[in-house]
Amino acid sequence: MIPGVIKGPLHIATSLRIVRKHLDAKSIEVAGARDVIKRAALAAAHNSETNSERAMREELERRTGIGIDQLAKIAEHWPDVH
Repeated sequence: MIPGVIKGPLHIATSLRIVRKHLDAKSIEVAGARDVIKRAALAAAHNSETNSERAMREELERRTGIGIDQLAKIAEHWPDVH
């Protein structure tokens, strides 16, 4: 485990909260947040992110302690909770 990195359910909950806030949504399912995080990672990798995507990515990275590319890989294994 990487020191200072939020682990397990905490990084899922933190990520969901951040994505929901940046989308200005009342709620978001895990699958939806996973898709948003994957798109954010692709946009960052291709230097094509919008200002709002950049703000969300920076907050995700800062609050979870995980880079967006790694977070997208981790998110692939998140359970789909309904």
